[in-house]
Amino acid sequence: MKKWLISGGILILILLGCSQIWQVDNAMTIEGTVLQISEASVLLSQKKEISMDDLVKTYEEWMEGDYDLISVSNVEGVEVGMKLRVIISGTIAESYPSQTQAKSYEILNQLQIPKEESDEMTMAPENPYNQELLDIFPKTVGLNQLFNGYAEYGHFQTLKKAQEFGSVFQIIFDGMMTDGYGESVDRLFQLTYEITDEMVIEQIYNEDPYNQLKDSRLLNSIIPNKVLLKLPLEVGNSWTQTFSYQGKEYTAMTEIVRIETSKDGRVTYETFTTVADIEGDYNRCYKETRVFTTGSGMTSFSSLFSFESIGTDDEDFEQSDDLYLFGYSLSAENIIIRE
Repeated sequence: MKKWLISGGILILILLGCSQIWQVDNAMTIEGTVLQISEASVLLSQKKEISMDDLVKTYEEWMEGDYDLISVSNVEGVEVGMKLRVIISGTIAESYPSQTQAKSYEILNQLQIPKEESDEMTMAPENPYNQELLDIFPKTVGLNQLFNGYAEYGHFQTLKKAQEFGSVFQIIFDGMMTDGYGESVDRLFQLTYEITDEMVIEQIYNEDPYNQLKDSRLLNSIIPNKVLLKLPLEVGNSWTQTFSYQGKEYTAMTEIVRIETSKDGRVTYETFTTVADIEGDYNRCYKETRVFTTGSGMTSFSSLFSFESIGTDDEDFEQSDDLYLFGYSLSAENIIIRE
C-alpha cells in the first residue's frame, strides 16, 4: 500500500511538473528590437533585420515604414538597440502600434552603437510633441465623454492613458457603442490620439461585431490612421494622405476651414475632408467634417456617403437616393456611466 501511495505521489508530481513546463512553452512570446524608451513602456520593432539607420529614424518614419511596431509596458533596464524576447501577460491590443504588457523578458543581443550616437538617442528629442496641438485634447485619466447623433447613434468613451512616449504624446480612450444594437454582446473599441511635433494622428481598434465599415481600423470614418490636425493651425492650411479602402488606394485631402474663439476662451477648429473617386458616393466624393475644441478634443463628426459604397442594406438608415448624412456630437463630459 505504501509503495502504491509513493508511486502515485511521484506520478502526480511528474504530471504537475510537465503541466508547468507545457504552460511556459506555450506562453505567448514576441521578439523585437528596442527603438524607443519612455517612462511607461518601450517601443519594439518585430522586423527581423534592424540596422543602425533604422534606429535613428523618427517616430513618423517608423509608423510609415514596415516595422511591425508594438508598445510593451512593464519593461525596465533596457537600451535602444537591444533585441528582446518577451513573454506576454494577457493579450495584445491590435491598435497600431500594438500594445501589450510583459510578464517577463530576456535580452537576446544588442546592436553595437557608437557612444556618441548612443548619447544622442538617450537625450531629449529635438522635436518633442507640440504643446499647441496637445492643448486641444483632454488629459485627465478617468474622464468620460458621451456622444449622441443621428438615427439613435451613441457611444461613450473613457480616457484610460495620457502619457509621453518618446517624442510623441499618446491619449488612449476605451469606448463602447450605446445605440441599442446588439445589447447582448460587447461592442467595444479603442481610440488613440498620437500628438507629434507637427500633427495629430487617430488610430482605431474596433471590436464591434456590428461595425458597418467591416474593418477593425475604422470607427465611423473610412480613413484609417487619419491625420486629424496639422500645423500650422490656420484657416486654409491643408494636407493630403494616401490610404487603402476596400482594396483600393485613395487620397484624402483635409483643410482647416474655420477657427473661432468662444467667450470663455476655448478655441474651436473645424476641418473638412474630401476623398475623390469613391464609387457609389454622391458625385463620387466622400465628405467628412470634424470639429475640435480645446480641452475636449473632437466634439463633432459628420460625413456624407452612400450605403452602396459600404455595402449595407440596413432599412433603419434608408434615405432618398440611398444617400446618408451621418453625424454625432459631444453631449456630455465628465459624467459617470452606471451599468
